[in-house]
Amino acid sequence: MKARTKVTAQHSFARVLGKRPRIRAASYTAIDHPNLLAETFGPPEMTNQKSSTLIFWNFVRNDGAKRFTLFARVRPKSRPSEVEVHLVADAGVRSFREWTSDKLSVVEGGEEVPLFVGAGAFAIARL
Repeated sequence: MKARTKVTAQHSFARVLGKRPRIRAASYTAIDHPNLLAETFGPPEMTNQKSSTLIFWNFVRNDGAKRFTLFARVRPKSRPSEVEVHLVADAGVRSFREWTSDKLSVVEGGEEVPLFVGAGAFAIARL
């Protein structure tokens, strides 16, 4: 997810909280740093599963027409330096991938200050 792309007006997305993640065959997969993901998109939501913890971020396009999920599985109580991140979308995979890649690149490259400094230490979970 390191490729730099130009974001156009059509690439406008908002974070959606409290919805179940879309978990199925990924449309796109990459290796990235969980702290970079959290600092760029905010603390992940999480849910515990039998052998792993699922961390995820849900997004919706600004017109509400398309949604996508970024997710990764991590072992319980582990702090991996890199995770395999999966992007799942019904449609619009290219625009989602480009938007995600661009956001991560500008934060990682120092062109943009992270919105959620230190967010890698936190997760959103239901009480």
